[in-house]
Amino acid sequence: MIYIPTRGRVDKQKTYHRLPQSVKDYAVLVCPPDEVEAHNIRGRNAVGCEAEDIAATRDWIIEHTIENGCAHLMMLDDDMILQRRREDGRITNCDDQEMLDAIQWVYNSLGDYAHVGFGTRFLGYNEPGEHVNTTRMMYALAYDVRVLTDVGATFCKGMPQPSTMEDFNMTLQLLKAGYDNCVSLEWRITPGQSNAPGGCSLWRTTPVQSRSAVALAALHPGLVTVRPKKEWRDMEDGMMDVRVKWKAALGHG
Repeated sequence: MIYIPTRGRVDKQKTYHRLPQSVKDYAVLVCPPDEVEAHNIRGRNAVGCEAEDIAATRDWIIEHTIENGCAHLMMLDDDMILQRRREDGRITNCDDQEMLDAIQWVYNSLGDYAHVGFGTRFLGYNEPGEHVNTTRMMYALAYDVRVLTDVGATFCKGMPQPSTMEDFNMTLQLLKAGYDNCVSLEWRITPGQSNAPGGCSLWRTTPVQSRSAVALAALHPGLVTVRPKKEWRDMEDGMMDVRVKWKAALGHG
């Protein structure tokens, strides 16, 4: 299944609208219960989740996947653009067939890896290969749910609520347990504007972000260090961010 967590963006579904119709048929918007009807009226599959923050919502999605007997899941942020690296090095938007190919790549890769994603365009990635391993995953997250269950890995594990950096927390748990990841360089993500109206901006504050950074470092000592974050849209000064030693995390646990 493909899940798109969303909140406060009924009239602006950037990711969903770009999906081929054949993918929309099995993509599910995970939203607050009071937004389900509005999505359904617009012809979208939606399911209500009462979790307040993204970490708890992602954990709810894992449980929903298990209850439905699915072995794999993919989560896509609701405001991203899926792109492809061309032979001349340019990165441009995918057409419908390329989106299908990208999704197929994910599910093929989950046969070899427990967690798989797409490279983010803003990180650059100068490597010429098809993918990189043992690295950060953001915006598009796919998992072998059976491994999550075996490891006991969750997005909220050890983190205060509400929290951010839940994607880093999950990746670190799996890497420490010895499960490497695979992040595509052929398929890329251009995310939406940071802190745009709706979504995490409804509850993410400088104290929440900073508290999450400190908690993540405490959970993964020697692998995560806290550092000041550069100015971020509509956020107060003094925000803290993290630096992560992804390579050192593999098998560290």
